[in-house]
Formats: sequence, structure tokens, C-alpha cells
Amino acid sequence: MYRSFLVSIVCFISIGSFAQIQRTTTNTYAPLPKSDSAATVATGKSNKEVFKELDLTKEQRDKLKTIKKEAKSQKEAVLNNDNLKGMEKMQQLKMIKQNADAEIKKILTEEQWQKFINERKLKSTE
Repeated sequence: MYRSFLVSIVCFISIGSFAQIQRTTTNTYAPLPKSDSAATVATGKSNKEVFKELDLTKEQRDKLKTIKKEAKSQKEAVLNNDNLKGMEKMQQLKMIKQNADAEIKKILTEEQWQKFINERKLKSTE
């Protein structure tokens, strides 16, 4: 009798441990499409729209494309460099951005540059 009682308790405990509730977390927020960044959502404008508002000439657009492509490849190189630590990567990414901004400023007029900076500030504050 005692033996059957122990067997039933062991069975009850083992069944209880296997019958635990499976909890899954659900993401209540829809993921952003890859083309949208948080800044795009905040202002409702993509980088392309911002640059369209600047009324760039063909020459400016071509130079801007080159600057952006070069900065992107530099960023990827830094991010893929396993020899750099977190802070070093951040510093290098900041330098890449500053250099790209300096190059962009050279090709834009003063009015275009001010519009560009204002749009960037709007994106960062919202």
C-alpha cells in the first residue's frame, strides 16, 4: 500500500512537471520595414525626400551619392572589424560621420546646408 502510494506521488509530480504552461511572448509592436529608420518615422521623411527638398543639381547629387557610398563602406568596415572594441567603433563611426558631413557641406550652398541641418535636428529631437 505504501509502495503504491509512493509510486502514485512520483507519477503525479513527474506529470505535473511536464504539463507546465508554454508561455510565448508576442511583440505588440509591428517591426519597421527595413527602408524606414526611427528618424524617418519620427519626421515622416526619408533621406531621399530630404535631399529632394534641397533642390540639388545633378553634379551635387552625383557627389552626394559618392560621399554616401564611401561613408557606408567605411562604416561597414568598422562594424565588421572584430579587433575594435565598442568605444573605439563608436569613435571611428563618429569620425566617419564628421568627415562625410564636412564633404557634404563643401558641395551644398549655405541655404541647402541649413535646410539639411534643420532636418537632421528634427529627426534627432523627435
